[in-house]
Amino acid sequence: MSEIDFSAWEAPPPPDGLADAVVARMAEPEPQPEPVSTKRRWVIAASAAGVLAVAAGVWAIARPHGTPVPDHGAVLADRAQHIELGGGISADLDRGADVRWHRTAHGVEIEQRAGAASWRVGGDEHVMIGATVASIDAAGASLRVEVPMNVSDVRVIGASALTAATVAMVTVVVYEGHVKVASSGQTVVVQPGSTYTIKQQPPAPVVTATVEHPRVAVLGLEGWQGDAVAHYLVSDLRALAMDSTAKELADEKLLHDCESEAPVCMAAIGSDLGAAQLIYGSVASQRDGYDVTLKLFDVGRQQLERTVTERIPASESQGPARQDWAARLYAEVTGAARKPPPAPPKKQPPACDADALIQEGNQQMADGKHIAALAKYEAAIACKPEERVERLAFMASCNAVSVTKAREHWGKLSSASQNQVLQICVRNGITLDQLDTSCDADDLQQKGMSSEQVGQHGAALSSFEEAMHCKNANLARLYQLSFMAACNAKSVGKARQYWGKLAPAPAQTLKQMCVRNGITEDMLDGGPAAPAPAAGTATLHIDCVPQAQILIDGAPTGKTTPVNLTLTPGKHKVTYVIGADRFTYPVTLRAGETESVSKDLR
Repeated sequence: MSEIDFSAWEAPPPPDGLADAVVARMAEPEPQPEPVSTKRRWVIAASAAGVLAVAAGVWAIARPHGTPVPDHGAVLADRAQHIELGGGISADLDRGADVRWHRTAHGVEIEQRAGAASWRVGGDEHVMIGATVASIDAAGASLRVEVPMNVSDVRVIGASALTAATVAMVTVVVYEGHVKVASSGQTVVVQPGSTYTIKQQPPAPVVTATVEHPRVAVLGLEGWQGDAVAHYLVSDLRALAMDSTAKELADEKLLHDCESEAPVCMAAIGSDLGAAQLIYGSVASQRDGYDVTLKLFDVGRQQLERTVTERIPASESQGPARQDWAARLYAEVTGAARKPPPAPPKKQPPACDADALIQEGNQQMADGKHIAALAKYEAAIACKPEERVERLAFMASCNAVSVTKAREHWGKLSSASQNQVLQICVRNGITLDQLDTSCDADDLQQKGMSSEQVGQHGAALSSFEEAMHCKNANLARLYQLSFMAACNAKSVGKARQYWGKLAPAPAQTLKQMCVRNGITEDMLDGGPAAPAPAAGTATLHIDCVPQAQILIDGAPTGKTTPVNLTLTPGKHKVTYVIGADRFTYPVTLRAGETESVSKDLR
């Protein structure tokens, strides 16, 4: 400012009378505001309300939405609560309600195990609610489902026909929409405003005796590769059998040391489960459907009663159509419409002849059939215990390279006999340290198997791993048991560790234990576990038969099936490359969610 010469500017003179005007204005009274009319007040209020409404609408559109609803889950309500399953499907659960759900390409499949729930299903949505002995198909509906008892309660009440006839097992109240209820092979359309109740029916009266249906345990299907169709088909069969054990065939065979479905082994499994009959089998995915084989095994008679094989078309593998197939297969394999043949008369066991059994065992040894010879020698020991036969059994065990059996018979020999026959085991690779050990691998293995059977998978794995350090350990079998326990405990690291120790043949048989627990073969081979999708991303699980290379939106990924990919939300194209053939399918991903694309391209 110092650079400006203000002396060069001359201020203009004030107008005449300015000072008098200022003094006069200061002496005037303050002006009063003009009163606002009622009509003007209403205009101002309406304008303010309009502004608030617009602001509320903008907030409703711009506000952050909640976390996307997962495609599966489970709730055991310890209090009354509300759940959202997405897509206009929600439920109000009473205290004690036990609900599980899984979203498929055809809708949402729900299992309501116990308790009461009020369901609301949007007009474009479709749900299947499994409620113990009934299946409820609802679309665009509002309904209430009450399941006062679970399967175990029903079985107890079934012991009293008089009580069971008066107890409601499932009640369905329909307020609006389309609802169908299927039970015992019959389907009923329940109209809005009506109630449908399913009760435990009393057994038909008989004159001379009461006929009880044998308890059936459904052991599942081998060959399952994680396909939801096989999983739900097994669930349908277990509901028909009223079986709540949820045991798997592969697991039970391994726990009982069964390399096959031999009658004596299946009888032992059934006996441990307290079942009179077993249903088990296999499933194989085909281009146009699923080949399902079911077997019915009579535990008491130790024999296979019936085998049924059917192909379920892919178009009939979901919802009520699949449940109809389950009912048909169950009826066929159990012979529900057939009169059971009379039981054959029991044969008296032949008189025990130890010498004859020894001779047969010697002949089996000469033919190189060491395991068969061992069975004959052990039968002779049961008939007439003698140390000379124990020596023969030890010899057969060593030649069969059975460490467990060799150790068992070694402990029954005198010191002189041990010195005489030790070399038989040594030349077959079984050392003295394996026969004499400070820890007992068999006891630890049995302890682990007991823990596994009651669902204590981590404790079972610890016992199996401890047994590996014993000198008499059967490492091949312990690796298999440890792999099973790790899969059931959902421990990817441990499962991967023992996967690498399995022989190729049992590895392919046992991998389904991990697959059904969400651990893929890619993860076992060192691939990363699938993390929860990050905000703003989505996860796509891709699989197919046979194995294929994967392109996303035409770009190579360098990956082969099965694989989990993290992608941006929105529409994508998945291309399977098998040799010179390419198969492309569209898929839409939502942020924070996981989608699966699984194809059979054989």
